[in-house]
Amino acid sequence: MGRILSYLFKSLKRLRFSRYYYTNCVTEIRNSNIRSLVMCSFITTFLSIGFLAASFIFSDKFNIYEKIFSWLYTLISCFFCFSSAYLLGKHKKLTLLFVYAYMLFLSASSIITGVFLCKDRNAVFFFITQTIFPVIFLDTPLRMAGLSLVTVIVFDILAFLFKTPDRYAIDIMNSIIFLITGMLLSIFTANIKLNEFIFQKAIKTERDTDGLTGLLNKSSMMREIRKSMTNAPENGILVMLDVDDFKRINDSYGHVVGDFVISGIARCLNSSFRNSDIIGRFGGDEFVVFMPFTHDVVIAQSRVKKVLSLMAETIELPNENDKVTGSFGIAVCSEFGDTYDDLFRKADYALYQAKSGGKNQFSVYESMI
Repeated sequence: MGRILSYLFKSLKRLRFSRYYYTNCVTEIRNSNIRSLVMCSFITTFLSIGFLAASFIFSDKFNIYEKIFSWLYTLISCFFCFSSAYLLGKHKKLTLLFVYAYMLFLSASSIITGVFLCKDRNAVFFFITQTIFPVIFLDTPLRMAGLSLVTVIVFDILAFLFKTPDRYAIDIMNSIIFLITGMLLSIFTANIKLNEFIFQKAIKTERDTDGLTGLLNKSSMMREIRKSMTNAPENGILVMLDVDDFKRINDSYGHVVGDFVISGIARCLNSSFRNSDIIGRFGGDEFVVFMPFTHDVVIAQSRVKKVLSLMAETIELPNENDKVTGSFGIAVCSEFGDTYDDLFRKADYALYQAKSGGKNQFSVYESMI
């Protein structure tokens, strides 16, 4: 018993910071909720169709209100079934809205069933839904508990008003028990899911990022750029950076200073380019930036100038007279579309021109055509 209470306390302590975990695992939680919503909506649609069929086959045993309810329940279930399967595939930001709409729909259905359609029986369907929701769907505990509490209060009031005293007494007692059970289950399942998401995210981060700079590594950077160019092959700018005389810096000051220079350049790139741009370390002293959904080479040039300025101002070498500089090659996607390899060759050629022209400058492939 002591171990159970200790684990429960630790779980509650962990969920005090669930907003932090939720913010940092938005994509993982959203995908999990989409899968749960698709699965549950298909199940409820299947059950509603069966219920509707039964209202036709045994029509003499269903009153007019039960038949209307079966039709409405089936139609709304079908709506959630199709919307979760198709709409959420393109508009994933609406996931949480659809999840709560779906939970409200099932809660309302279970209340109608338990209070009005099954007056002489216990509201089993309502108790099941209140226990399952916190386990299947994941959101901040405060919102989940708030929805469950409001739902139970509405159910208890209606049960008190419309059910017989012996039935509503049992239902109210059961609703409180299942409310507490659902909250406890939500603590355990949220803990397990969050731990899994954080672990998977840590593995992915370690696999996809460069250990020294925190930027994307070569393979993950190329994958992200190719993915972006697949959506808009005629729209984007590729920028390549090569640190000038980096071998001399390593030989003169040592690898510790060399690593300091590389990480400093990464900070300059992050400060200069947009959040939507893909920035990665190509290898050694080479970096690549892809600016999607733009053709404006002037913007790319201004970003590069900012990087050159920050490199000179913020990256200091032991010899004050020695400055860190870089050469840049800029290539713009053609209006007919480019592959990643085509764009990379253009940027690489522009970089070669910048190196040949005296270093510490940029060259645009487009201007050489």
